[in-house]
Amino acid sequence: MEFTELDTLTEGLKLHLIPAINRLRANIETYNPLTQMVKEKYPHLFHSVKLAVEETWSDLHFPDSEIAFLVLHFGGAIRREGQRELNVLVVCSSGIGTSRLLATRLEQTFPEITSTQQASVGDLAHMSFEKFDAIISTVNLDIEADYLTVNPLLPDTDIHLVAQFLKSQSDYAQTETRTEVPSNLWKPKQAAQTQLDTEQILKQVREGLQLLDRCEVEHVHVEDVVNYLTDSLYQREVINDRQSFSELLVARMEQDGYALAPYPLALPHLRSSLIQKSMLLLTLLEQPLELPNHNDTPIRYLINIFIPDDPGLAQLVSHFTGELIHHLDEIDVLMSEPDKLISILKDQYVAYLKQILIME
Repeated sequence: MEFTELDTLTEGLKLHLIPAINRLRANIETYNPLTQMVKEKYPHLFHSVKLAVEETWSDLHFPDSEIAFLVLHFGGAIRREGQRELNVLVVCSSGIGTSRLLATRLEQTFPEITSTQQASVGDLAHMSFEKFDAIISTVNLDIEADYLTVNPLLPDTDIHLVAQFLKSQSDYAQTETRTEVPSNLWKPKQAAQTQLDTEQILKQVREGLQLLDRCEVEHVHVEDVVNYLTDSLYQREVINDRQSFSELLVARMEQDGYALAPYPLALPHLRSSLIQKSMLLLTLLEQPLELPNHNDTPIRYLINIFIPDDPGLAQLVSHFTGELIHHLDEIDVLMSEPDKLISILKDQYVAYLKQILIME
């Protein structure tokens, strides 16, 4: 194998190895979520690096997790024929909220990601993964394909993991599995463009207007988010089965978390047949609320989005949540004047209409 940018590779190895050796001498092992994937995708490279490390530092035991980190440095430096355009599947529990936030962050951070598709966990059972170059999720998945789980806001630590994951996926296609992977699997993918008919367009226009019409603002004291949302939606006739909805919301909150650390904001969202009509509820909490997996940052605001199981409406909500990421740093200002946030959503709706109407 030939390696490019040897200086960069050398510096990267030194930056990693010095603290790694200190950790090993202190009997501290660092968790590497990519270890198993690296061992499967780079078996020869993994074996070679392991042998070299054992020979160079015979007095230390390098666990597989540390070997995998080193392999990623070499894998990223392997000479490649050219930069690929990547088509990435982005997954969250519902496919409308945190997956869109993550997709936006991925596209902003990695120029090689030229196409993304959002999906819910439930969608995966009916999908073929071969057209995607990588799968990145906000929740753990029960699938055989390789995937990476990250925070939907993609903090710096996760950016590094995604970079290594994308490199490993791309490099793997050119090195270890040339004879095993179909030749068309790793070619650049073009985003599919679907022509909507008149009835579909009118339906989406109506549904979008209804969602904006049902946008409400509340200043309330909340002790239990699940009870609050269940009662609020039942009173507004958004749901009629309190028990089933409550159980679903609890399950999704345990799986997805909804909190957007480190911001004082949570984004409860569901797309389900239990929901009778769409609802967008902006909640300003009178007292901060702590949610699990939020790094002890109190929640002061809830942006609640609930829609029926409708793919067209899900696309519109994805536009809304995708725009939200651009305003997180000013969330205190926006939530103090909710009309500004609603105005942003209306602008996004107009942009969405232009898109589906194919307006130049």
